[in-house]
Amino acid sequence: MQEIEVQVKPDHLERIAKTSPIRAIVELIWNAYDADAQTVEVSFSDGVLTKLEAIHISDDGHGIDPELAPSMFGGLGDSWKKKKKRTASGRHIHGEKGQGRFKAFSLGQTVTWISGFQGKRFSITGNISDPKNFPMSDVILGGRKGCIVEITDVQKDFELRIEHGAGEKVRDIFALQLYQDPSFKITYDGQDIDASEAISAVKEIATSITLENGQLIEATLEIVEWRKKVERKLLLCLPGRFSFHDLSAGIQARGFEFTAYLTSNYFQELVEENVEGLVELDGIAKKLIEAAKDEMREHFREREVERSRSKIDQWKADKIYPYEGNVNGPIERNERQVFDVVALNLADYSNDFEKSPPKSQNHTGSSHS
Repeated sequence: MQEIEVQVKPDHLERIAKTSPIRAIVELIWNAYDADAQTVEVSFSDGVLTKLEAIHISDDGHGIDPELAPSMFGGLGDSWKKKKKRTASGRHIHGEKGQGRFKAFSLGQTVTWISGFQGKRFSITGNISDPKNFPMSDVILGGRKGCIVEITDVQKDFELRIEHGAGEKVRDIFALQLYQDPSFKITYDGQDIDASEAISAVKEIATSITLENGQLIEATLEIVEWRKKVERKLLLCLPGRFSFHDLSAGIQARGFEFTAYLTSNYFQELVEENVEGLVELDGIAKKLIEAAKDEMREHFREREVERSRSKIDQWKADKIYPYEGNVNGPIERNERQVFDVVALNLADYSNDFEKSPPKSQNHTGSSHS
C-alpha cells in the first residue's frame, strides 16, 4: 500500500473542502464528464439513525491512471486539466485547479475513490481528520472501467434527494450538455435527468462590453426555454459552459420559463485569481451581467411578438377571432390592438381560457373588446 501526501497545509485543504452540498456533487459529476463518461449515477444510502448514511457517484469514464494517481492527489493546484482543453472525445474540460475531488469532504468525513483504468483496479481513501494523507491500495487486475466515489460518515442529513428538488438543480446546471450530447446521461436518486424533452428552444447570442481603455470583453449568452415550470436563473459559466455561480435572472418575461447561461473567458481569469466568489462585486463582471440582461430582455420582447402573432393566427384559424379582413380605419385599428392585448393577457394568466370551448373564448374576448 502506498501513502499519498498532499503538498499543502491542512487548513487550506479544509477551506477548499467547504462548499454547498449540491455543488460538491456537481463537481464530482463534472469530474466524470471530464473523464469522458457516458453515464453517471448518483445514489444515496439510508442509515439506521440518520436518513442519509452514504453517497455514491459512479461513472463509466476512463478512470484514474494508477501511475498518475500520486501526482494527481498529491499535487493540489497542479491539475492535469491545465495541460489539456478538451477530452479525448472532444468535450471541453471543466476545472483546472485539481480541487474538485476535495469538495467531497463537505459531504462526508471519509471519501473513497475506486478506479478501473485499462484493466487495472485500485482505490484511494481520504479522511478529513487527516487531510494530507491518502492511502492508495495495491493495484489488481480486472474490474470495469470508470470510477466510483463513495462518501461515508456523512456529516448531516443534507437535502439532496429528488423530493428536495436536487434533481432539478442538477438538470439546470447540465441542461445544455444533456441536450446537445445524447451520449451523456445522468441518473440521480433513481431518476433519469431529462433535458431534451423538457427543453423547447435554445438561443445562442454573442455579446460583449468595451472597457474605458478600449479593451473588448466578449461573452456568449445561451437562453434555454423550458416546457415546464422552473426557477428563472442566470448561470455564470467558464469556457465549456461550466457554471460556477448562479443568480436571479432579474428580468420580466411573462409566460416564459427559462434558464440563461453566460460564458466568458473573463470569468476564467477570476477563477485563476481565486476571486470568483466575489464575481457579483467585480466591475467588469457586473457590466457583462447587465449586458446579458439587456440581451435577454430583447430576446423575450421578440419572443412575445412571435407568440402573440402565433396565438392570434390560431384564433383566426379556429374562427374565434372577432375581426375579419383588413383594418377599417384608425378606430378599428386601436380597437383591435386593445382586444389583442387584453385577450393575450387573459390567455397567459388563465389556463381555463385556453381550455374553454371556442364559443366561450369568443364571447370572453368580445366582451373585453
